Amino acid sequence: MQMFDSLVHVTSDGRWMGENRYDAGIERLLEEMERANVYRACLVGIAEYADNDTVQKYAGLYPDRFVPIGGFNPTAYSNLNEIDEAVRELAKRRFAGIKLHPRLNRYDPLDPRCLTAVTAAGENGLVVFIDTLLGGSGTPHGTR
Repeated sequence: MQMFDSLVHVTSDGRWMGENRYDAGIERLLEEMERANVYRACLVGIAEYADNDTVQKYAGLYPDRFVPIGGFNPTAYSNLNEIDEAVRELAKRRFAGIKLHPRLNRYDPLDPRCLTAVTAAGENGLVVFIDTLLGGSGTPHGTR
């Protein structure tokens, strides 16, 4: 049976979170996909960790294997109009969606900028992936 993996990552240098402990390179990813009989996957960026240019590059090199999802940190923008434009730009670059990671990027998922990004994604036909591993108070780990 072939499988579709909804969430895989790759980095340009193969390091994960700045360390060599894990191999996040494209060769390893493709090998693991073959071994697990994964025929296709969402190749997902994470703002500040797995960049969108790398996601776009490998999704373009392997279009039958990867669906590109851009990493997006809405708190990197000072106003809501910039968020709308940035999400629109990702849609123009042919990303299928955006990944919001409140825990790693240290923001509240109810921040108006995050909600604006979700709305902008919907208006531009993009799906939204959101990390939901939050702290007990509803805030991301490490933001207290």
